[in-house]
Amino acid sequence: MSSKLFNFLLVISAGALLSTLWVQSLASYKAKATQIFKVLLIVRFSVIVSVSLSLGADYLFIDKSIKENESQATELSMSISQQMEVLTSLPEEVVTGEEDRGFMSEMSKKWNTVKSTVSGPKDMIITVMESIDNAMIKFINLMMLFVLKTIILPLLFLMAFKKFVIEVF
Repeated sequence: MSSKLFNFLLVISAGALLSTLWVQSLASYKAKATQIFKVLLIVRFSVIVSVSLSLGADYLFIDKSIKENESQATELSMSISQQMEVLTSLPEEVVTGEEDRGFMSEMSKKWNTVKSTVSGPKDMIITVMESIDNAMIKFINLMMLFVLKTIILPLLFLMAFKKFVIEVF
């Protein structure tokens, strides 16, 4: 709306409106020239008003939420990557052959070894999964705020500006 072509059209319509006011033979076109000039002015400034209101709402309400969610999502993703590194670097426990024991005591010892090696990583995996769930919620919040900021608010402000213009003109 701020292109040279649009500015040229706006100047031409203003010139046409002024000519209908000053030249008596063109007075019959005054209503049409006024209507065209008003429409071009409304279109020209509706985008500016919509962008200004969107930026104001963003600054007052949305920007803080976006920064909070971004920092929390970044912290969660770093926490997840650290926990995954710990999980992948867990040493495998090597069982050395001690003196021969009975079959039942050897099986009991192996069962206890397996239980102890599984319970530690299991807790870490549950923690990682909870962190991933929290991170996904933060990313979804960020996406919703982005849609609100870039699509919904500008459309709402344009519709409000349209109602305002219809009421005034």
